[in-house]
Amino acid sequence: MLIYKYLPCSIQKLREAAKGKEHSVLMHWVKDIVNHFWYCCQRASTVEQFKILWHGVLHHVRNEHTWATGFCEHEPLDDSSQDKPWIQQGSAAHQTLTAIVLNKRWLKNVKKYITFRTTSDLESFQNHILIVWILGPNAPHNTAWYDHPIALP
Repeated sequence: MLIYKYLPCSIQKLREAAKGKEHSVLMHWVKDIVNHFWYCCQRASTVEQFKILWHGVLHHVRNEHTWATGFCEHEPLDDSSQDKPWIQQGSAAHQTLTAIVLNKRWLKNVKKYITFRTTSDLESFQNHILIVWILGPNAPHNTAWYDHPIALP
């Protein structure tokens, strides 16, 4: 199951929320939240594991890297390396982010997310076939891309 069609709805909600004056701090975090989503999809093998990892973003954006049910898996952060403003707990921006991340309707489909899939392998395979089809019998069969066929999962 490809998960691209499920992600944009939540990200779009996040971007829409970030347009408001009191939520503008969220715009700094959108890309990192998307990256965290993909990280959770890759790492999680169960629904509960996904939820624990996914909920961690609510702590990380507040500069809280250890909490009662988990911790961030990144290296310790240097104060000078942080270029984004931290989100204050209880602020309007944090409440909006919490509502998006903990959305029950969205989390109901979490089992679809943990079967993490991308189309990169398929696209590479299709390009390989296209090159062979275009060149036909004149295709150079000693090229690197021909000698290393792509194994699809």
